[in-house]
Amino acid sequence: MKPSPKNQERLTENLKEHMILLQDNPQRVKKYFKHQDIKYAA
Repeated sequence: MKPSPKNQERLTENLKEHMILLQDNPQRVKKYFKHQDIKYAA
């Protein structure tokens, strides 16, 4: 886990990196909808 960003630029970079990770891993996204607390949304 990365440390909290200290400025807006770093926050934006972290977010972009995470979205690319999700884009490259659709199985991980599918798992989100199987989580007990999120099932109602699926």
